[in-house]
Amino acid sequence: MSAVWNGEARSRLVIDPRAVGSFNRRLWLRRASRWTALAVLGTVGSSKTSAAGEPPGDDPARLEAARARAIQVGMDATRFRDNRSVHFQATGTAPPALIGAALTASERLLRDLRGHLKVRGIELVDSPRRMTLVALANRGEFAQFLGEDLGAEVGGVYDLDANWLLMFDNRGDDSRGVAPAERVNTLVLMHETIHLITFNLGPLNREGDVPLCVAEGLAMYGETRSTARGAAIGKVNTPRLQGLLLARRAGIDWFSLPNLLTHDDLLNQPDTQQAAYAQSWLLVYHLLNERRWRPKFAAYLATIHPRRDPSHRLDDAQATLGDLAALDRELRALATRLVG
Repeated sequence: MSAVWNGEARSRLVIDPRAVGSFNRRLWLRRASRWTALAVLGTVGSSKTSAAGEPPGDDPARLEAARARAIQVGMDATRFRDNRSVHFQATGTAPPALIGAALTASERLLRDLRGHLKVRGIELVDSPRRMTLVALANRGEFAQFLGEDLGAEVGGVYDLDANWLLMFDNRGDDSRGVAPAERVNTLVLMHETIHLITFNLGPLNREGDVPLCVAEGLAMYGETRSTARGAAIGKVNTPRLQGLLLARRAGIDWFSLPNLLTHDDLLNQPDTQQAAYAQSWLLVYHLLNERRWRPKFAAYLATIHPRRDPSHRLDDAQATLGDLAALDRELRALATRLVG
């Protein structure tokens, strides 16, 4: 996956834009207020956990909400087909083989991510209900379902309020070949499924205040994983590193860690987005891979879990991670080693 510099606008960095997912609480809060179909969901599956060892049950209300949304925007809901695995359920118009493969890959990711994080002091809880994937046949249906076109840089979304992963089959886009489209499908699925897992199974709180750099950093930490059984999690994310390299060439300054933690807009503005995403990946990568940082990061996640507003962000980070300026220097040194 190559990185490219868009010379028409010096402040915009693009890293294979079709492979980038989207997570934005304010965007989704605004959008969800227009989706009357979601009212049937209430707080189903929002915070309860199942008894240890019990398999999760279906979440039919969420599947019905997806079909209701389809009807609301003029889609043929009879084309939606349901499928399920142990921990996930899926619906949509994408080919059944793709939906089945997505469920299998999501199960493998959940199993391996659970073990990977446990070694690092972060426990995933059990959910009483299956987590939901909505998979559509092509980009046109994706835009129709959303009610707007988010642009070529968005290949999928995790909707905090609907609490589902929404993606589409990139093979339905005639502008690229099958092999590149399948790679984009995999990257989007891994990225957005990690959002789904981390916001439903404990580390992050759907109802709370989560710095966007932390939510996206966790998703990027595992997005380059393949769908193969036992594929590695937490490898160096070379495409994201390109964002740091291109930012340096473009004269975009390094964002201090306090700035990154408190200014979510850095990850949403076109002129800072890719550099901020790269630093967010670097932050989580460092905290999960360096043994001395693992217990501090676990403590940080536990501390922010009950927070409902951003007023405590710096205090919480300093209380659990310590000297943020010192950590920031470590991150800059790591970036220099990895990028050169």
